[in-house]
Amino acid sequence: MNDRRTYRLYLAAVSISIALVLIHMVLPENRYRLLPNPNAIIYVHDDSQNGGNSSARFLDASLSRMHCSMRGGTEIPAYCGIGVATSTSAVDWTAGRDFSAYSAIEIKFRYRGPAKKIRISLRNFDEKTSNADDYNSAKYNSVHIRRIDFNTDLHIRLSEFRVSDWWIEQFQLSHKLAHPSFDKVTQLGIEIVSPPNIGEHFIEIEKLDFVGEYVSAENWYLVILSCWLVIILLNALRHMRALYLRAQHDAKRAEEMQAYAEALKHEKNIYKSLSNTDSLTGVLNRLGIMEIVDISCKWQRGDDEIALILIDLDHFKHINENFGRQVADTLLQQVATLLRKNTRSFDSVARWGGDEFLLLCPHTKSDAAMHIAEKIRINISELSFAENEHLRLSASIGIAQIKHGEDFNAVFKRADSALYEAKAEGRDRYVLRGAKLP
Repeated sequence: MNDRRTYRLYLAAVSISIALVLIHMVLPENRYRLLPNPNAIIYVHDDSQNGGNSSARFLDASLSRMHCSMRGGTEIPAYCGIGVATSTSAVDWTAGRDFSAYSAIEIKFRYRGPAKKIRISLRNFDEKTSNADDYNSAKYNSVHIRRIDFNTDLHIRLSEFRVSDWWIEQFQLSHKLAHPSFDKVTQLGIEIVSPPNIGEHFIEIEKLDFVGEYVSAENWYLVILSCWLVIILLNALRHMRALYLRAQHDAKRAEEMQAYAEALKHEKNIYKSLSNTDSLTGVLNRLGIMEIVDISCKWQRGDDEIALILIDLDHFKHINENFGRQVADTLLQQVATLLRKNTRSFDSVARWGGDEFLLLCPHTKSDAAMHIAEKIRINISELSFAENEHLRLSASIGIAQIKHGEDFNAVFKRADSALYEAKAEGRDRYVLRGAKLP
């Protein structure tokens, strides 16, 4: 039943997602009509204002057609153009209009004349770089239209605009500030500059719009994705709650079964412990350690190494003959306790037989194995016995490494050989015996 509800939930979510994607595809554009606009403030400008010889004028009252007679003959660069004020305040030129939410300009104009390119500019008041007392300090963003695109419907992305180099040089801007911005656009300009555009120019602007999306595709899809994440999270929480309730029920049932199993396990462990444990020392016996060896070798991987450390108490037969079996047994018990205290929690200690002990140390390289052996050797030599103050004990130790896939018997022979080498060299020491190369 729950699976069917989940299926229906996801089916509904998929349907809604597809619908939202389709809705975004048919949403109307966010369009701002700059021209024609009866409230627009439009003007012409030319180099005569700076001492040049060019002149520009509107051809009719619609202010949409301009004639420019561009003349040289002065040191002032010849230019002329049409300007459209975009400030939101009639008295404060710095209160530019925010066009940063738009992505492009759509412009339709007609041109006649010798110009090979026309410049479109957007002046933006940037509080970091502009000065309210200097109109020319408004950032000069521009893009050039080549002659091949004249008299066509143009779609110019705002990302194509660049801050003009002459303006950057004039105001000495750093690289961090010399990027286009459109959050306070104060003027749009359509300009003809020289050289080599000396002559008569005619421009007629039929349409000029800023276009964009009310909601960008990225944000729209982000909302859809966020909704999906919420749905998945809520469904996951619902499943977690169901699993929690099921786990509580199972736990209660398990407790009932556990009580019965524990009674059986307790009896089983008693008999198993008796069969795997050395009755004198309390550590594993040979049968017990071989079970650990089989498991350790089974789970050994790659370059993982297991250290096999074989310990034999020096002259223990002499101690047994001269001090009696009771003292010898006590010594074995003390050594077993010492080994358990001086090994790690995942190491295994066993009495291999007589006065021999065996340590199995998983995940242990040869350097670490030698460190363990030396530590044990020192601790055994420092053992003291209250009943026999003059009695001292030492041990000879053989070490071998179990490589992945290696036979235990072959490794044990190396450890045993290393042990006898230690005895032959004078006892109370350890010897590491490596594997023979094939």
